[in-house]
Amino acid sequence: TTAEYSIDRLLSSITEFMTEIADELKIVLVTAIERVCKKFPKKYESLLNFLSMALREEGGYTYKNKIVDCMLILMKQKDMNRAKEFGLDSLC
Repeated sequence: TTAEYSIDRLLSSITEFMTEIADELKIVLVTAIERVCKKFPKKYESLLNFLSMALREEGGYTYKNKIVDCMLILMKQKDMNRAKEFGLDSLC
């Protein structure tokens, strides 16, 4: 189980090899990040930064759609108005 304090370190590690893997594996990683979003919504800033960066990288429609879905899930978390603002800024 990942502790909340290690999320930033894990996202940094993932960032290093995201450009080198196929979209299918990227989708698996974004799906895992989606679970992290649900489990640790207070880490929205780090998670949205990572997803926003991933959205700017190369990738197919399915991969990009999964990223946006994950961002929307995080933005819809209860009592997370700041995450909504942060997410909308990332999407615009």
